Amino acid sequence: MLCNYYYGDLEGELLDGVFLRNTVSCPTPFNRSSSHAYLLTRIVDDFLLVTTDRDASIRFLGKMNTGIPKLGVAINKAKTRTSFDDDTVGKQAQKPLQCDSRGKQFFAWCGMLFDISSCEVRIDYSRFSGGLAEDALTVVTCGSEGSHLLARMKSFIRPRCQPILYDAVVNQHVVVAHNASQAMLLCAIKTVRYIE
Repeated sequence: MLCNYYYGDLEGELLDGVFLRNTVSCPTPFNRSSSHAYLLTRIVDDFLLVTTDRDASIRFLGKMNTGIPKLGVAINKAKTRTSFDDDTVGKQAQKPLQCDSRGKQFFAWCGMLFDISSCEVRIDYSRFSGGLAEDALTVVTCGSEGSHLLARMKSFIRPRCQPILYDAVVNQHVVVAHNASQAMLLCAIKTVRYIE
């Protein structure tokens, strides 16, 4: 919570001039300004800008690359990704898109996958592939096991309940249902492994 105050204050300085009207409040979710669309969001210190305005993207990348040196604020170039060629952060910023079995392409960010053609959002479960369901479980066996199980399942499911995953404006109903069923399925698998 405190980091949101800190980064929220820094946004004013970091975003000044990016959207050309000196308006930090300009890019709201799915804001359309003139002929361009903008989506700017942040989870703690991870920013995501989706826009049809390439110039705004380049200004944003430049501002983030410059950072605020007096406060020690700068981007991690190794984690920076773009969907276009730009030498501001070097070629390591280019990351191949992920594809599903039907050939749909996704851009990965903060544990989510964004469909590049429809902007629909899913959870990225690829980190669980090849692993065991119990890999991230801590089993408490010193009494009140039921309460601990309930707390563990809530802590597991909570991050998979982000509003953007279930928003019918962003996602088709089938994607919303898919997101819910995947979250519940993985939670059920972890519950079974916890009980065993």
